[in-house]
Amino acid sequence: YAGYLMNVYVCMIAVKNNQVALLVVTLCAMTVPCLTHSVNTFFVLSIVKPQMSRKDKLKECAICILNLNRAVQARRFLKGTPPIWSLLFKDKLGNLTLGVLPNVTINLLELSRGLMEPFDEAYIALSTLVGLLAAVKSVMTVHKSVGPPGNMQKYRIWDIDNAPHFHIMMMIIIDFAQVVYRAILFGSIGAIVGLPHLMLIVLCFSCACAALTFVGLSLIQAYDGFATLMSAITGLEDVLYDYTWLEPVPVYSFYI
Repeated sequence: YAGYLMNVYVCMIAVKNNQVALLVVTLCAMTVPCLTHSVNTFFVLSIVKPQMSRKDKLKECAICILNLNRAVQARRFLKGTPPIWSLLFKDKLGNLTLGVLPNVTINLLELSRGLMEPFDEAYIALSTLVGLLAAVKSVMTVHKSVGPPGNMQKYRIWDIDNAPHFHIMMMIIIDFAQVVYRAILFGSIGAIVGLPHLMLIVLCFSCACAALTFVGLSLIQAYDGFATLMSAITGLEDVLYDYTWLEPVPVYSFYI
């Protein structure tokens, strides 16, 4: 939640300097990932826990909208209830595209204009750096994810628990590098040519990923009725990070 609090101060800077674009994009980056993850949570629970009542699923969705799901999951874990790992890593992956990318883009755009006070510019730059570091660290959750619906532990190539030195090095090279590279690449595009052009590029990229993912998901019986939505969600998640390479689950074989 540290990044969330840093964004709150960014909003205060935007209000002080009358920077509407910075304020709107930062607020969206703080709220939209929570909304999309609540939708993802509802359908993942429908697959993993089909016996769960609709009321309980909506309750879990409300927790996600309020951005309290990680705190609730941590509390449950301390009481002996294991989390649904796929929900944890999908929460973080969704935040990459809908949270980190908008933040990096608008921050670079405002810094390039040079209209803020030195302290505000330094804080915006620090916020961008912290966001990128948090983003690259968040992908580690993928390599610890176990259980349904993906059962990624069965197909894991780089097990960072059994061979930590070599596999962590490979994870840094493959995972961390692509997140930083793509975030700066897409962010720079948005800062140079504008947000509408960036949104078009991201949309095209997401549609291509979603189309390939749909081929695999449509073959899995557990995803009947959910294949289109889950493919769209995966398409958005894969804008900054292709998590399927190091855990080549058969359902994503067409994508790979």
